[in-house]
Amino acid sequence: MFNSEITLEQIESALHGGEMCFHFQPKISFQTGLITGGEALLRWKRPDGQLIAPGMFLPLAEKTGFITDITAVMMTELAQDIARLRALKPDIQIAFNVSALDLHSPYLVKMLRSFIGNHLINPGNIQIEITETAFVDQSERIRATLLDLVALGLEIVMDDFGT
Repeated sequence: MFNSEITLEQIESALHGGEMCFHFQPKISFQTGLITGGEALLRWKRPDGQLIAPGMFLPLAEKTGFITDITAVMMTELAQDIARLRALKPDIQIAFNVSALDLHSPYLVKMLRSFIGNHLINPGNIQIEITETAFVDQSERIRATLLDLVALGLEIVMDDFGT
């Protein structure tokens, strides 16, 4: 357990040291009882097996802008995970949370376009979840990114609506 506040250096070391991973929360059809998709939840698993709660490191990553680095690294891992899941269920749809800062970055669209173009994933395999705070920032950059994501065929949904 950390006895002090988590630092940006610790988060960066965890990201580049392979300690960040996804835990998948299934989405299950009420009609069939079958898994229809899931949500990729970012987790930090230390080498000793301890899980660091997202609330302990994501606010600092967001505040410092390091969240875009996390997304860039983890998006590649997510695409690889989805490719493996597609072998079991080709139409699987996995939701992934992105930050408003990610929507300001041109890399999100470029990475997703590459994964789709290389047939690692299909547009229907990934769903982008954004919080309503991204809509508060009505910058032209965010608007353009959202339009680019829709043009790729991706579904965009609001996460934590009403909070």
